[in-house]
Amino acid sequence: MIKTKYDPSNFKRESGLSLIEVIVSITLLSYIMVEVLRSTDQATAIKDKIIVGDNEIIQTEMAMERLNLDLTQIYSPLYFSGPKKPQRRQNRYSYQDNDPQTRIFPYRPTKMFPRESSDGLPIPLIDDDKGFAFLTSSNKRKFENVKQSQYAWVRYSLRNITLKSDDEDIEALKGAAPYELIRTYIPDDIYREDIDWSKIKPQILLRFVKSLKFEFWDSKREKYVENLRDLNDPKATNLRSIKVTVKWVNKRNQEKIATRVTRPLWPIFDTKKDDSKN
Repeated sequence: MIKTKYDPSNFKRESGLSLIEVIVSITLLSYIMVEVLRSTDQATAIKDKIIVGDNEIIQTEMAMERLNLDLTQIYSPLYFSGPKKPQRRQNRYSYQDNDPQTRIFPYRPTKMFPRESSDGLPIPLIDDDKGFAFLTSSNKRKFENVKQSQYAWVRYSLRNITLKSDDEDIEALKGAAPYELIRTYIPDDIYREDIDWSKIKPQILLRFVKSLKFEFWDSKREKYVENLRDLNDPKATNLRSIKVTVKWVNKRNQEKIATRVTRPLWPIFDTKKDDSKN
């Protein structure tokens, strides 16, 4: 067995970290942890902003798509039948050979169906007085034995925002954009003589809205007009194209604009030409 002599220098070379080295290591580790936490907080904040922004964009797109679906399904018999000619009025208020199968019922105008087509079909009202109201064929009946069909009355309009909050940022947004876009939907008993829109609970599509504008294509002047009465034929309800513009404010108080141009899906017929052939 080989014996080694005791050498105190060996203990100095094998000793651990000094106190100063430990303090420096802890300090460096603390700085690294602070930077990691700061980076994590920044990433979380950025993620939250992105999520909020995405949710706002998604909500806006859903509102515009809902509006687009209703507008593409606007119904009017003027798309496939011309307006009723006054000289034919008396001939339609009679029976034909007393046969119930060929019986033609007299037309009685109502507020919601003020006129009739040449085929005796009631023409639904298209109103832009308080928003934009029309008859759409986009209804999907969910229950049997109810007074519903594929048709429904729809009105898009603005009302004062109903959201209540103590948040100062929310109150600031309400001051900049005080409205909300609502959709009022009436699928039941569409042939009633009058409709009280105020008694129908609307659906809120978008909050913090500044303005809502509908424009209608005038084929003769080849431009969009803001009022149905500005069309060359104020009695016409066979709209060819509708442009909708919504101005709204996001959570960062930035103004945004959403625009959608919609064309009804009914085919184009030259009703005057068709009537002249009959």
